[in-house]
Amino acid sequence: MLRTRCAKKFIFPPFFVLFSMLFGCSGLFSAEEAPPAGKTEKELTEAIQNVIQTHPTLLGAIQLSEEERAVLQSLLEDCDALLSKGPGADLKKWAASVKVRALLTRFQITGSASKEQLQDCETTIAILEEDEKLADFVKQATFRLLRFQLTVLTNPNNGGAVDPRQLRDAIKRFAANDLSKEADVLTKHLVELAKRYARQDQPFVVETFREFGELYSNSKDGTDTAFGKKLLGLSRRYDLPGNTMSLSGKAADSRNVSLADFKNKVVLIEFWTTWCGPCMEALPTMRDYYAEYREKGFEIIGINEDQNLKGLQKFLEKESMPWVVICDIATGEQGGTRIADQFGVGEYPTMILIGRNGKVIATDFDQKFLARELPKLFAGTPSNTGRKEIGLDVLEPKIGQPSVSDFSLTPNP
Repeated sequence: MLRTRCAKKFIFPPFFVLFSMLFGCSGLFSAEEAPPAGKTEKELTEAIQNVIQTHPTLLGAIQLSEEERAVLQSLLEDCDALLSKGPGADLKKWAASVKVRALLTRFQITGSASKEQLQDCETTIAILEEDEKLADFVKQATFRLLRFQLTVLTNPNNGGAVDPRQLRDAIKRFAANDLSKEADVLTKHLVELAKRYARQDQPFVVETFREFGELYSNSKDGTDTAFGKKLLGLSRRYDLPGNTMSLSGKAADSRNVSLADFKNKVVLIEFWTTWCGPCMEALPTMRDYYAEYREKGFEIIGINEDQNLKGLQKFLEKESMPWVVICDIATGEQGGTRIADQFGVGEYPTMILIGRNGKVIATDFDQKFLARELPKLFAGTPSNTGRKEIGLDVLEPKIGQPSVSDFSLTPNP
């Protein structure tokens, strides 16, 4: 599990304090200067401050009435108008901070945004990066923007507003600065999202797992390091389709087992446990497959993750398992790294199907895919061997939506 850290709360100066600092001194506006068309700088500032005072719950709200949405839009327009006038540094940062909060509120309310709107928010946040005192505010604003973009990317009708690779790179930059709780949340969601792209863009998935795996593996924190190794394992597993793989271990009966011993055979590798409900439910079906296709060149290699050799041996004896089963123990007599760790396996069952030519056909598929593919392989029907894609019935994990209250952007008064 990813660890939890306490996020620091950034206390932004109350607006009325900043307002008095900016306008308490005479001479800021010259009476001799002719006011520009539209609202003056002072009028815009007063209008923005008035909205904040009369609608204290507007920024950061999760629901707004039509009237409040109109107020939010007017607030954004006034912020843009004020920033376009090139105000002083403090006033510029104040207007930018209000605009960022307003944009993020609108994104949250509507659940959508155009590419231009997202870029506008990113550009406005950049204005605040110039002030180290606003580092925490910038961090939280960036986090919320990136998290929203992940949500947009899960929508098939996002219209190309978010580019997966650009978002991945932005999250990587965010995490590289500090492997914080916020970075963990973004990385976790990106990993789950990447799995959905396995069939459409295998290189993107492999690159994502590898890059973040290297980033977290280099951390001095044990939890980060373990997570990094898991991601590196995932990168190896998702790079398997279309490629060959090597695998070896010690069977429950102490035999040495190697994938190289099964040349010219169709091999199904299954990572499983005795406490896995779906694994046990599928056992009769697996027996049927083995009985039907074994004479035609089908083999199964079970990789058990119970971490209990004696318990496994009793189970195998009771069930009379007809295929070889490797006891994947990380410590004790075998030592070394588990096979499951090498391929980032943490959910069961996880299956890998290998063709007669030694190349992986698919990974992370379910029984429906297996029921469809095996008859093809043994009936002489061309299969998907060598195609660099994941099985058609990949079990796609869903990205959980973080609570909008996870990280508050509203500065404390």
